[in-house]
Amino acid sequence: MHDLLRITIFTAFVIAATLGTATAQHPPEHQALHEQFYSTWKSPYENLATRTERRTAGCCGISDCFPADVKYVGGRLWMHPRVPQQSAVEDRWYLVPASLLENNQPDPRESPDGQSHVCIVGDQAFCAILGSGQ
Repeated sequence: MHDLLRITIFTAFVIAATLGTATAQHPPEHQALHEQFYSTWKSPYENLATRTERRTAGCCGISDCFPADVKYVGGRLWMHPRVPQQSAVEDRWYLVPASLLENNQPDPRESPDGQSHVCIVGDQAFCAILGSGQ
C-alpha cells in the first residue's frame, strides 16, 4: 500500500512540475492571447538567409516565441526570451536587427499584451516586437 501511495505522489509531482515548466513563459491568463497572436504573426522575411521580403511566412508558434526582456548595448537591441527549462530555445540574449522588428514594418501590429516578444529559429531571432514604452 505504501508503494502505491509513493508512486501516486511521485506521479503527481512529475505532472505538476512538467505543467509548471511548459507554461512558465506564458502566464495562464495570456496563454490563449499569445497563441492567437503567434499563429497569425507574419515574418518580415520569408527566408531569413536571403532576406526576401514577403511578409507571407508565419513567424513562429507557442513553442519558439516568448515574452522577452529587452536591453540596448551600443545602440543595438538585444532580447532575452523567457523560456521554460525544457525548451529547445537556448536561454540567452539574442541580437535583434532593426529590420526584424514588427514596430518597423509597413503594416505593424501591436503587442497582444503590452510586453515585448521574440521568436527564435535556430540560433537567431526571426521576429520581434517591442512592448509598450520600449
